Amino acid sequence: MNKKQGYERGNAGDRFKHKYLEKFVDLLIPTIKKDFLFLDLTAGYWDMEPGSQIYAGGSKRVIDKLEQNNISYQAVLFESQDNIYKDLEEKLQGRQNIVVCGDWKASKDVFKDVSPNSLVFYDPTKIKDYNGFFGHFENILQKEANMFLWAGEEAYPEHQEIINQIYDILNNSILNYRDFLRRQQLPFGKTRTEHNIVVSRINLNSL
Repeated sequence: MNKKQGYERGNAGDRFKHKYLEKFVDLLIPTIKKDFLFLDLTAGYWDMEPGSQIYAGGSKRVIDKLEQNNISYQAVLFESQDNIYKDLEEKLQGRQNIVVCGDWKASKDVFKDVSPNSLVFYDPTKIKDYNGFFGHFENILQKEANMFLWAGEEAYPEHQEIINQIYDILNNSILNYRDFLRRQQLPFGKTRTEHNIVVSRINLNSL
């Protein structure tokens, strides 16, 4: 298991999310200039978990595609959990263009260099973590950075309020966005909606 209780890496939600993340990067690649910037605010494991089958995380999938297409890049991977942070440091030791940092909220000027030639990936454990992200959201949009945002919404009013706030902010920006939904039936008649929101100034209709 990883940092999400009851979560198994490579589950159906991960496969759905990473499918669209990879399709988004494929769409971006023809538009990318040299020195692309990739920020993963909630990196997680690079490619596996102890005791489980190997499964590539989102950061590795993005970086693999950049390298396969010979794109020069700088990646900053943020991870707040010590054991996962150490795992990332160990696996990425010697990779000069990949920097591993702690909690993104403790870093100054995280988004100062974002631009249309960058990708911000935010995949928080809990939807309420967006409350700490909203203070930066409009600034990132104004800089026209590409984004991939994941949010898991259950049938609570506070969850719906956060999703509505995300939509309101996006609707007031000049960028395009699409939300790829995955709905899951939970015990006791409850449901969960996973939002996979892609944001860019490029046309997203082909996703």
